[in-house]
Amino acid sequence: MGGESITRSCSVQNEGAGSVIKVGEVIMILDLHRQGLTVSAITRELGIDRKTVRKCIARGLEPPVYGPRKPRQRRIDPFVSYLRERVTAYPRLTGRRLWRELRERGYEGGYTAVTDVLREIRPAPLQALKRHLWGELLKHQQWTPLLKRLGPTRDEAHPERNQDPLRQHCPSEAICG
Repeated sequence: MGGESITRSCSVQNEGAGSVIKVGEVIMILDLHRQGLTVSAITRELGIDRKTVRKCIARGLEPPVYGPRKPRQRRIDPFVSYLRERVTAYPRLTGRRLWRELRERGYEGGYTAVTDVLREIRPAPLQALKRHLWGELLKHQQWTPLLKRLGPTRDEAHPERNQDPLRQHCPSEAICG
């Protein structure tokens, strides 16, 4: 419990190391405050900055409330509209090719940033969609009799393919078993 961080705003100033104050230290500050010690006396006792002690006394044991961060500007952001146009016109363009085109237009970021944006822009591949729909179809019990009428699966039709390849060549069950 003593190793958990309570807040970034209550930073400890021990020998110039701006570390985060721990829950145990907050409890000790609150206990000393309840005993009647002044803020200055607590700072002398624990070696913590006065402002940090005041913040911890005011906050108590409440965990800090953090809001959502504002999104930062990425190097790729000015080029996203260009990528969207190119992918719409030519969906089979590779990420490497588009990265080279962006470099010619002044982009200084990395290849991975381009491919990350392309994953967001490009539509899902048709094969993945077919697999998803087929999986959804198989989830329903009403289709099971239909599948049985269609015939055996590849694994059922060729049981020899399901064996472990190492076991096929083993002469003795005692050795491989």
